[in-house]
Amino acid sequence: MSSTKDFYSEDNVPASNWMKFDKVGDSVKWTFKEKFNKAWTGVMPDQVVFTLVKADLDKLECGEGWKIIKVLSTEKNDWEINVAVKASNSYVLSRMKNIQPWDIIWFAFVEEIAPKTKGYNPAKSIKPFIVWKDEDYIKDLMNAEEGADIDASDIPFS
Repeated sequence: MSSTKDFYSEDNVPASNWMKFDKVGDSVKWTFKEKFNKAWTGVMPDQVVFTLVKADLDKLECGEGWKIIKVLSTEKNDWEINVAVKASNSYVLSRMKNIQPWDIIWFAFVEEIAPKTKGYNPAKSIKPFIVWKDEDYIKDLMNAEEGADIDASDIPFS
């Protein structure tokens, strides 16, 4: 057990579960769990947030015209990752409107678009993908539902 002097160590601070698309080629993929709306907070506009479980963080090599050439590296994660998309982004949201909580989805930062107004940051072109159903995730959900009923004889001190 750790001593209390180590309790507030920076090593104990959990990592953020928000996906940051810092560079062209940053990508996240895996099983879609849920979607929720996040209201405007002053600086950031209204957003739709997609939560992914068992996410892979990929680094991609991207070419002209949103073309993905190859995967350079993959980092596997066990935690959930949230991907925020501006609520006015009809390109991404219209393509993701029919996803289900077991679909494997993928968001890739494929291109920077120069700002229309001088002094602003470039826009990030995020390309969405829906690949296939995560059969293992579906099995886990089914098993969790089957085990939801508790028998009194299973309780050790009843």
